[in-house]
Amino acid sequence: MNPHLRGGRGENHLGKTTPSSPDRDSNLDLLVLSSRASTRQARTRSLWASSKLFSTHIGPPYSCSRHYSSTDNTDSSSKETSSDSSSEESGDEYERNIKENILNASLPFVQNFGWTKNALSAGAESIGYAGVAHGMFPREGAELVLYFCTSCNKKLAEQMKQQTENSGTGPNIHLKPSVFIQDAVEARLRMITPYIDKWPQALAIQTLPPNVPASLANLLTLVDDICYYAGDRSIDFNWYSRRVALAGIYKMTELCLIQDKSEDYQNTWRFLERRIKDVTHLHGYLHQSEEFSQVAKEAVTATFVTVILRSRHSLFYLFTFIFSCTNTWVTWVRRER
Repeated sequence: MNPHLRGGRGENHLGKTTPSSPDRDSNLDLLVLSSRASTRQARTRSLWASSKLFSTHIGPPYSCSRHYSSTDNTDSSSKETSSDSSSEESGDEYERNIKENILNASLPFVQNFGWTKNALSAGAESIGYAGVAHGMFPREGAELVLYFCTSCNKKLAEQMKQQTENSGTGPNIHLKPSVFIQDAVEARLRMITPYIDKWPQALAIQTLPPNVPASLANLLTLVDDICYYAGDRSIDFNWYSRRVALAGIYKMTELCLIQDKSEDYQNTWRFLERRIKDVTHLHGYLHQSEEFSQVAKEAVTATFVTVILRSRHSLFYLFTFIFSCTNTWVTWVRRER
């Protein structure tokens, strides 16, 4: 490490030692990370241009006719490559840790600044970095929302895993699957209540086309974890139907939550309970009649095609499809009662 830059004490141009400050060290870390990111982007653009230039060739564009007479050069080259690779990986991990620390420190500022770069700047400054550190997050508030959702999903998965392990071997045997699912969805939704005033902004950010893939992946991961720990081990059509239905229930209850003014959001939890019962009744109907099951599959397919034709964005239709399927199933249940 260069003593003229950071760490301990450095020497000025007169040869005198001068102490370095933690703030300057942290700011220099950000400069190093920014420089590394710029270098990586330039390398990516260069590789992309090369691949585009030679895309019409079959095989490599040029053949190398140079041969080495000794294996020493090859060994040294492989060692250098391995060293560069390991140093790049350690640098990426260092950058990833800094970004995660900034994101985590930014969450308390969401209530004041919303899911914006201002919250990121405030979070960076709170742990000793410069406010311009928000430049490390090109998608600004979207990355903060994604980090929050991912962290909440991991926290819920750990809670469900611990709950199933404490209840005995295998999935939870003391709670009905419907009760377990209802408790899990409520626990997950309660995690957003500290940010309830700013959550409509987070929902709007998630529905932007560039953010839909990551948002959808988070949602599907959430419902898959809940179904798994509730005891679902199906490998047929039920695997898809249960997860799509649960995704729809979660999003509908989430929309109900941000509008709920009742004490402790009791209206939302009653709404969730009714939706869980609707899907439970639907599951019974699907197993009673094979003909009804076939009709359900055809209706879901028709809904899927209709939503594709009516959606403006090719990715946004996935969210709409989930809502449409859930509403269709709830209508079936009420009609059959």
